[in-house]
Amino acid sequence: PSPHTPTDHSASPRPTPTHYILKQEEIEMLVSALRTSFSPPFPTAYSSPPPFSLPPARSSSHLPRYFSTSPFRLRSFGVESTPASLSVTFEDGKTTSFTNTWIRENDPGKLHKETFQRTEPFLSTPTNATISRASFHNDELTVHWSDETVSTLPADWLEYQASRSGQFEYNSRLTLWKNQDDLTSQSDSPNLPSVPYSPPPLSNTFITDSLSQLQKFGFVLISGAPPQGETTKELGEGLGYLQTSVYGSFWDYEVNGNEGPADGITDTAYTGDHIPPHTDGTYMHSSPGIQVFHVISHKGTGGKTMLVDSFFVAEKLRKTNPAVFKYLTEEPLEWYHKELEYDMREFQPIIKLGYNKEIIQVRFNDLDRAPPPPSASPAAAQAYHEAVEAIYSEINDEDNQILIQLPPDQILLTDNWRVMHGRTSFTGQRRICGCYIGKDTYQGKLRSRTHKFV
Repeated sequence: PSPHTPTDHSASPRPTPTHYILKQEEIEMLVSALRTSFSPPFPTAYSSPPPFSLPPARSSSHLPRYFSTSPFRLRSFGVESTPASLSVTFEDGKTTSFTNTWIRENDPGKLHKETFQRTEPFLSTPTNATISRASFHNDELTVHWSDETVSTLPADWLEYQASRSGQFEYNSRLTLWKNQDDLTSQSDSPNLPSVPYSPPPLSNTFITDSLSQLQKFGFVLISGAPPQGETTKELGEGLGYLQTSVYGSFWDYEVNGNEGPADGITDTAYTGDHIPPHTDGTYMHSSPGIQVFHVISHKGTGGKTMLVDSFFVAEKLRKTNPAVFKYLTEEPLEWYHKELEYDMREFQPIIKLGYNKEIIQVRFNDLDRAPPPPSASPAAAQAYHEAVEAIYSEINDEDNQILIQLPPDQILLTDNWRVMHGRTSFTGQRRICGCYIGKDTYQGKLRSRTHKFV
């Protein structure tokens, strides 16, 4: 038989004399000998069993749904000479070492088949077990241990684990943009990110397309939607759990740009005034993840929507003004929202960085910025004003903005942790509805459909 054909040792030997029954160890030795004859020698860092090139990729459709379904990428494997770990080389030539303890503790075979939670406590993992041998077939790496335990590691799972850095790669698939010309030149399309409206129940294709573009560009337009509040709410509920705030879980209201806000309303959004670019919920510990925004009708003039990629602005400041960038990432500012029932306060820096110093969130609304402490030293006060002025100037620079007039059949989704929104002043009557979706649910919804980190 082919040296790559796995043998079922539990079955009775075939009675025909034209075939041979080989043990897995014999197959590995044969393949190793053949590869040594026709290929350059393998690294000497590996000990028994010797590494060998693996057969072509096969479909990974048999893997559990929480694994990546990308093509199989393993090229070789081997056990280090200690032997304290398993080294795996992938198609791109990169090698990752998995320690014995890590493999035993995180063996995917120990996860619950339905909940995908761990089934064994942390202290049950042996720390002194060594690898006796390792073999490969059916897109899986099988590890035999000195205590006679066997671990089966799907190839895609190994690749997925090797790609992790310790924290979600928020910025690994983002397209940062300065303005509309810059965005369209990077997306190879003359149009802004858009997905045709799909009536409920939302299809997986629609959810994946919408959230993927939202994640990549920071916003997406849903085109061809019926101009109804029910449409907006159903869309939000289909993309994730609605996030409740002081405004409730869903809002549908009318504003007359020629008049002031209605009684009991204490927010500039309920007026016809110009609103500079900002993020919502700066005064909340967990700011809204997605804003769903729908202009149902407008009988008047003005009211264009401004969009700013705050990640682009922040990265620009990182390069051009490191001192200001450092201040914006380290010094907390006070943000507030005050009304009759609530006095909301939160202390957070404007820019939040992740484990690898990547930008995770920009939190800024100049209208909700509380006064800095008057007791600050002159040097501290100067640093504060320089930092706020720097980012404020970039945000309000029209060359860093996209300006669009939203028609009634278009729903705007923005990543509120990244893309700021604003509005030019308007006259006349506008009906607006919308809602928030939590960051966790938005990312979880997308991750469950792409089988990758967001």
